[in-house]
Amino acid sequence: MLRVDKRPLVAVGACEAVAQLLFMVGAAQLPGPLLPLVNQTYLVWSLVFASLILGTRYSRAQLSGAALVLAGVCAAAIQPAALVHLMPKLGLKAPAVGPGVATGAAATVELRYVGVCIACFAFPAIANCIKERVFRWAGSGGGVKIPIVPGCCTRSCSSSGRQGRCIRRWRTAATTVTAGEIVD
Repeated sequence: MLRVDKRPLVAVGACEAVAQLLFMVGAAQLPGPLLPLVNQTYLVWSLVFASLILGTRYSRAQLSGAALVLAGVCAAAIQPAALVHLMPKLGLKAPAVGPGVATGAAATVELRYVGVCIACFAFPAIANCIKERVFRWAGSGGGVKIPIVPGCCTRSCSSSGRQGRCIRRWRTAATTVTAGEIVD
């Protein structure tokens, strides 16, 4: 393990750290109900970087689904009042709106913070592509051994009072496998 190139691991850690930092900056300024929607952009970033880094090809249906996710995030994040002002610039007829258009949670959204949150999900997608590349390399005979320690079934063990014995049994059964192997 000491001779393994650690640059991919450093890159993964850096990507995860940048993602957390950007998410904290952006999420602090957004309304709570918008955050789970913005999180969905991870899917779009995963498609983009898997294509660029791993060479993955996607079907039209998969790309359409990602476009639908992106459209949904945009629809949820963009203020109705901003859309009314944007429509004439796009050559569309702006609808007649009343004074209540820019009220509610959508009125408090600043698009720059939505952009920060959307950008933050690019970094975990990059990290996952790097991890996938490392696993593919190891699975093709790269020689990286990955320790696997199976978890404990705590519900059934704790209900029968055997929790300590079950954990000891699993820890002693820990094995080391090459990435890509299936462990029972």
